[in-house]
Amino acid sequence: LMLVWQGIATYLDYLHHRAQFNPENLEQTGLYYLAFVMIDLITGIVAFSFERSENWRLLPWLPFQRFGYRQLMYWVVLKSVAAAMGGLFVGWGKQDRKATVTANVSP
Repeated sequence: LMLVWQGIATYLDYLHHRAQFNPENLEQTGLYYLAFVMIDLITGIVAFSFERSENWRLLPWLPFQRFGYRQLMYWVVLKSVAAAMGGLFVGWGKQDRKATVTANVSP
């Protein structure tokens, strides 16, 4: 989210100050984000190496999964906080039993 925000802020800065525009902030943010992704990928490689039966073809998906999963978790947290502040009780729900399944017993 911060990377997206920095991109928007840099674009607005460019629109307002074309002559004095300096892309250094965006470059620095991109460098830090790349470092974060590389450290995450390296720790993923270490974790994969500890597990003998791990599917190594999944490793390239790790950066995409990290980004998408974090955004999903932000949504879940915001939704949970809104429900808690609204005083809503959020439970597991109740499953109605209908007794429609029959068991086939073979001799």
